[in-house]
Amino acid sequence: MSAFHTHLEQLRLLDRGGKPPTLDDAGRKDTVFVAPGKPVRIQLTFTEHLGKYLYHCHCLEHSVHGMMAQMEIVE
Repeated sequence: MSAFHTHLEQLRLLDRGGKPPTLDDAGRKDTVFVAPGKPVRIQLTFTEHLGKYLYHCHCLEHSVHGMMAQMEIVE
C-alpha cells in the first residue's frame, strides 16, 4: 500500500475502485492510501494560488519511478 500525498491543498476521495468512500475515507485529507491494483479517484479544489503543486508517494522507492511530480494550475 502506498501513501499518496498532495501539497498546499487537501483532497477529497470520490471513490475507491468504483465504490463510494467509507467513513474512514470521508472528509478532506492531504494523504490517501492506495493499494496495488485498486485505483482511487480524488478531487482537489485549488484555492491558494495558480502555479505548480507537488504530489508524491511517501515511499521513496516509488518516487523515483514517477510517483513524484508537479502539476501546474493555470487560469
